[in-house]
Amino acid sequence: MNDLDKIREQRRISQKSWRKKNHDRLLIYWKDYRAKNVIRCRGNYKNHYLRIKKDVIDHYSNGDNRCAVCGESRSACLSIDHINGNGASHLRELGLKAGHSFYQWLINNDYPEGYQILCMNCQFIKRAFNQEYRQLETRTISPKTSQI
Repeated sequence: MNDLDKIREQRRISQKSWRKKNHDRLLIYWKDYRAKNVIRCRGNYKNHYLRIKKDVIDHYSNGDNRCAVCGESRSACLSIDHINGNGASHLRELGLKAGHSFYQWLINNDYPEGYQILCMNCQFIKRAFNQEYRQLETRTISPKTSQI
């Protein structure tokens, strides 16, 4: 490690220690900052989300950035698919919702196997073909009695 790397490491450790000591102060600061800069923060969050989604799509499509079935390439149409079709139950087990939190989970867990990139049309077709439906409660609807 050269001198510059040592300095950077010392600064990183020092900053981490300061943030830990001043946690409450930082929470107040960031709450105020977000309140004053709503539009900027929304833009930053959106860019962060799109960057994470792009990383996941890049990985699971082997850099091709296309649907594994039809070849759709518009990123707004592409999403992650559980190959075995157990997506909803898997997300419930993890305590996550679909989207950003799941993409982040995939990255944090070193891109586990069992996922592919599909466009939403192909996902819906796969769901219908494999009969991957949620078990819905059966409700009895009783007719309303009209009172005159």
